[in-house]
Amino acid sequence: MGAYRVTALALLPLALAIGQFPQIIHDAVPTILLHLALVSAVHISMGLQRLRRTSSHFLYDVLLCIPCFYALVVLMGAPFTSQTRATLTLSVSLAILSACSRTSTKTSIWTLIEALGHRKMERGSKVDQKQRAVKIYALALTLGAYLGAIPIPLDWDRDWQQWPITVYTGACLGHAVGCLASLVFVRRSCADSNKDDK
Repeated sequence: MGAYRVTALALLPLALAIGQFPQIIHDAVPTILLHLALVSAVHISMGLQRLRRTSSHFLYDVLLCIPCFYALVVLMGAPFTSQTRATLTLSVSLAILSACSRTSTKTSIWTLIEALGHRKMERGSKVDQKQRAVKIYALALTLGAYLGAIPIPLDWDRDWQQWPITVYTGACLGHAVGCLASLVFVRRSCADSNKDDK
């Protein structure tokens, strides 16, 4: 059951981005913000037993990450003065997608690791495995957003090449790939650990 929930959480932002791509092209900022509100609500609601704690951690993580992502996105070449609203929307989306992984540590992918108990695994402790899985996710999210910027400067003059549409779509794809790759990594680590115990 846990793997299905993780898969659904991983694919939700990508499904929204693909399913409503024409609306994103037509009016990017409000549509992306609507997607992010839905993704945030779903991730927070996954921890209903600890809703107050989960939502406060999620909000704290998002608020802490927004200025960091804004500075990083501007340093990578995003418009600083001309399209502030779109750049801020991208920063919020990256912050929410990255905070979803931390919120999910209590509710989704990371429950597989927590189920291992305190046993040592082949390549280190369960904390090391959790950190590696988070690194896989962070790398995929960042790489997806970075590669999403490639079509923007091309001279195709398409509506979907506007800032931040391709970067947001790439980040959603990176989120999905990162979550699923982390799940595969955790499952493989669990299988290796169980094989060593026998």
